[in-house]
Amino acid sequence: MGIFFIKRGNAKRTKANMILHTMIAVAMIILLVMAIINGKEFFYLKLIFLLAGISSIIDGMESYLQKEKRKVYLLDFGYALIWFLLVYMYMTM
Repeated sequence: MGIFFIKRGNAKRTKANMILHTMIAVAMIILLVMAIINGKEFFYLKLIFLLAGISSIIDGMESYLQKEKRKVYLLDFGYALIWFLLVYMYMTM
């Protein structure tokens, strides 16, 4: 079971971060529904990717502040970079 999932040692999320992630997830779902209703406009996809990047940065900062392994928070920041590159790619369309 540990092949695909990283076991984090002291990975207790703070209540503020859980609320923030829940709000971001709800906003992403609303934007996805709006994108489907409006004919898959790229504007909504850009916002979804932007929110995913912000969520990854929050995860990376939380991992860094909890003094987890360097690989964990660098991976989160790498995911954020990928999300922001997707936002930039859709901006040029």
